[in-house]
Amino acid sequence: VEILKDAIANHPTLQSIHLEGFIIYAMDHPDIQPLLEPLLASALTVSKLKSLNLTCYASYKRWDRAFCNSDVLRSLCQMKSLERLSLSGIGLQDQHFFTIAKELQGSGIRELVLNNNKNSDSGARAIVELLETNTCIERLETQNHTRLTEATCEYIAQQLERNYEIKHFSGNIHHEYRTKIDFFLLLNRVGRKSVLNANPEKFVDILSAVDDNVSV
Repeated sequence: VEILKDAIANHPTLQSIHLEGFIIYAMDHPDIQPLLEPLLASALTVSKLKSLNLTCYASYKRWDRAFCNSDVLRSLCQMKSLERLSLSGIGLQDQHFFTIAKELQGSGIRELVLNNNKNSDSGARAIVELLETNTCIERLETQNHTRLTEATCEYIAQQLERNYEIKHFSGNIHHEYRTKIDFFLLLNRVGRKSVLNANPEKFVDILSAVDDNVSV
C-alpha cells in the first residue's frame, strides 16, 4: 500500500487506478488503522483520475472492519473528474453506504460498484435512493450475501421504472422482481428516454431492437 501510495501521489496524467484481487494481509488488533487509507488518500491527489477500481480480500477471514473510513470516501465522491467508482470487498458498512449516497447526489459519476461489502438491506436501499437525484448513473452494483427484503426489492423496482438512464443493475433481488427490473433496464439500453421526446421514428427503432421480448 505504501509503495502504491507513493507511486500515484500527485501524478499529472494518471486517469485510472485498477487493483483487482488485491490481497490485504490483515491482523485482528483493535489499534490497526484502516488498511487502504493511505492509498485512497493518495488517489485524491490525482487531479485527472476518472476511474478507481479496488477489489480486495482480507487474508484474515474473520476480519470484519472497513479498509477505509467515511471521511476519505466523502472526499473521493467529491472528485469532479471521477466517472467510475468501484470499491468491492473492502468491508464497507451501512454508514459508508450512507456517506456515498449523500455525496454522489447530483454528481456526474456514471458507474458505481459496491459489491461484496458488509452492508445490510438499509445500506443497499440508500444507494438505490441515489437514482432519485442522480441522472448520470448508468451502472449500479450492490451484490453481496445479504438477501434484500421484499419491501426493498419493490422499492428498487419502482426506482428503476422511473429512471431512464441506468442500464445495468445487480443486487440480491428476489426472482419475482428480477424480470420487471430487467425489462426496464433493457428498454433503457435501447433508448427508452427518446420515447419521451415524441419521436415516432426512434420509437419504432426501439421496438425493433427488442422485438424478441414479449413484454416489450
